[in-house]
Amino acid sequence: MLGSLDCMHWAWQGCHVYWAGQYKGHYSKPTIILEAASYDCWIWHPLFGLSGSQNDINVLQKLPLFEDLKHGICPQVHFMINAHQCTHGYYLADGIYPKWSTLVQCYRQPPAGALRRSYRHFNNAQMSARKDVERAFGILKRKFAIIYGPYRGLSPREMDKTMLTYIVLHNMIIQETRRGSK
Repeated sequence: MLGSLDCMHWAWQGCHVYWAGQYKGHYSKPTIILEAASYDCWIWHPLFGLSGSQNDINVLQKLPLFEDLKHGICPQVHFMINAHQCTHGYYLADGIYPKWSTLVQCYRQPPAGALRRSYRHFNNAQMSARKDVERAFGILKRKFAIIYGPYRGLSPREMDKTMLTYIVLHNMIIQETRRGSK
C-alpha cells in the first residue's frame, strides 16, 4: 500500500461574490479542496486550490500523482496476494472513486455464503487503514485551528500558501513525534 487518498473541503468565508459560484459545490458555502495522499498520518502528496464545485472524481483527474501511471511508470514494489506476485503499488480509496487498478476500495455487497466473513474482514481492515488520511486531516485541523474554521482571507493564493505551510509544519511535527518515540 502506497497510501490512502481522500479530499477535504475548507470553507472560505472571505470569498468574493463574483467567485462564489465556482467555489460552491455540494456545500452551501464556498470551499477550496485539499486532495491528499497520506501514509501513517504523513501528508506526502497534497493538491490544494481547486474550486469547491469539484468532487473527488474531478479532482482525481487533475491529480499529478497519477500522471506517470498513464505512461506506465510507477513505483516498483513486490508482494504476494493469494499466491499471485504483484509488482505495482496501490492506494486505498472510498467508494466514490473510479474502479482503477491502482485504487483499492471496499466490497459494496459481500457475497452470501462461505466467503462473506472473509469479505467482511477485508472491508474492516481496508476501512481501518483508509482512515489514515482522515486522521491526518483531523490532526491538521486540531493542531492549526485556523483550518478547522472558515478561512477569512480574500485571496485563493493566500489560502494556498497558508494550507501548504500548515502541511509542512504538520509533517515536521509527525516526524519529530516519530523520532521521540524511538
